[in-house]
Amino acid sequence: MKPVSFKRLAATLTALVLFSTFGPTNASAQGASTGASSEQSLRVLEKRIAEWDSFGWPKKGRFTVSQRALDSYVEFNKRLWNDYGITYMFAPTLMGQWGTHPGRNFTANYQHNILIFWRVFEESVIGSGSFVFNALQIRQLTKTTGVTFAGAAGINFFTSDSPADSDTIKAIYWRQDLPGGFANIRVGHVELSGIDGGCTYACDDTTSFISAPLAANPARTMPGQGMGIIAELIFGGGISVEAGVADGNGDGTVNAGRPFRTRELAYAAAIIARNPFPQLGAGHYRLSFYYVDPTKQGTPGAIAATRGFSIQADQDFGNYGVFARYTKTFGRLGAVSQTAAGGLVWNKPFGHDEDKLGAGFGWVAPTAAGTRNEYVAETFYRLQLTPLVSVTADAMLLINPSKAPKSNMSGVFTLRTRAHF
Repeated sequence: MKPVSFKRLAATLTALVLFSTFGPTNASAQGASTGASSEQSLRVLEKRIAEWDSFGWPKKGRFTVSQRALDSYVEFNKRLWNDYGITYMFAPTLMGQWGTHPGRNFTANYQHNILIFWRVFEESVIGSGSFVFNALQIRQLTKTTGVTFAGAAGINFFTSDSPADSDTIKAIYWRQDLPGGFANIRVGHVELSGIDGGCTYACDDTTSFISAPLAANPARTMPGQGMGIIAELIFGGGISVEAGVADGNGDGTVNAGRPFRTRELAYAAAIIARNPFPQLGAGHYRLSFYYVDPTKQGTPGAIAATRGFSIQADQDFGNYGVFARYTKTFGRLGAVSQTAAGGLVWNKPFGHDEDKLGAGFGWVAPTAAGTRNEYVAETFYRLQLTPLVSVTADAMLLINPSKAPKSNMSGVFTLRTRAHF
């Protein structure tokens, strides 16, 4: 890696401070449950870097349009990282959903996720320092949005991770990895809800479950992204503790001064065990808890305090992976008070090394009194079409939609195309 230009570093940090202080607000920004967290997306990049020399990235795909162009693209990415410590991800997604319920039963949307990671310096007296930027834009392509689609189906959760238009700054922060790799600190515009996420098979940008009970946490009542600090202490044996505090009014817009003015904060912590059973395969286990202060106090829009916890377990068994998750919210509730989900993912199905086949089941407990519990059964097949493009076909069975008491079940079929550049 070339020596860092401290003038360039100072200019970058100055621009970050100015943007954080005077950056534009955006009323359409989504909250905490939109798409994969910035930390999950960052892990995708870290895996990609690690696989360059072993030729694990990019994937081979069913066919390659131009091997020469692909080789040039890979070489450009390698040089960008090796010479300058910069890597990136651009992930556009196009998705359509069809439902068997009456009324608004077709919706389509487009989204793109942009992540830039710059390793500014490494192996110094204070460790390695990096700059992270992550932004997500979602646009509905039909008059029926993901929100109205779910309403027409009579359910209290969304059938995708992109239910409404959004322009969200998911991350602008400095990451400091301390010498010896025993801790890292992230300071800036952070995604506190990432502490409550991180599961491998059900809510990761590289897998293909789509419904909120399997791909997100519909019971979570955390704020969106905002100014804060997150730290992770890494112990031996794959055990780590992650904790953070951030803007209790975070909404995906950059506002560095708001938590100091309002003094309304959100807190989160997690205990994580990675690969505790190496004889079985890779594993990820997490117990997390969060608390959010009362917000907007003294105004007509005052919001009560809220808190919640989640338990997650993901475990490899050769080419198979299983997952399970339970979440519950207390105090101020959203439309859902608790959820549970679990399932199975088959890697390399039918001899196709880069495809995935998954099946899962989720349970949702609505908050409204007198409503029945809802369930979703989901299965998908993700085909790696080209080295950079995958296509997923997905089917869901929605059972006991509580807002449609005359209906016992309906189906949702999804076709999603996603690229990772």
